[in-house]
Amino acid sequence: MRSLDYVIDGAFRSCQNSRMARLSGLIVRWLILLLVILPCLCRSWAMQTPAPYSDLIDSATAGDKTNYVHAVYVWPWVKAPGAYPFQQGMTVADLIAAAGGLVSDERMKLHWDVHTINVMRPSSDDPNPIGAVYCFSVSWTNSESNISECKFLLQEGDLVTARHGNLHNKRLW
Repeated sequence: MRSLDYVIDGAFRSCQNSRMARLSGLIVRWLILLLVILPCLCRSWAMQTPAPYSDLIDSATAGDKTNYVHAVYVWPWVKAPGAYPFQQGMTVADLIAAAGGLVSDERMKLHWDVHTINVMRPSSDDPNPIGAVYCFSVSWTNSESNISECKFLLQEGDLVTARHGNLHNKRLW
């Protein structure tokens, strides 16, 4: 009788062990799947798609009552962002001067200054670009990299954007 009890008990345990093994295998599969998928999800959440030209123009002209037929735009880190009348021979430096110059963000505990000027230009091939046709690095310590030296000629419809960063931490985008 004892041997029969031993066989039945062993069969019961192996049945429990196989259930546990199946359950463990299922848990391991789900954990592996999560470990594979989670980094992909996090990466896609962290990726930033640049804003298209039309969205930036909407932001630059929000609340602006002017309706220039031939305009250039500047936004955001200038004293008066918005639309300005396009003039033949106008440069990035001219437009930023017309907008009152560059500003820094004193709202931050650290001092942030503009360090890059970009020009976005729509074309017939790409009426809503997300990339810049021109980039200018601004150095606040080198007079040759000052904004007044940015002589890139603008065309009608160009959008000039000023990007900022924390220069005290030497962090440039």
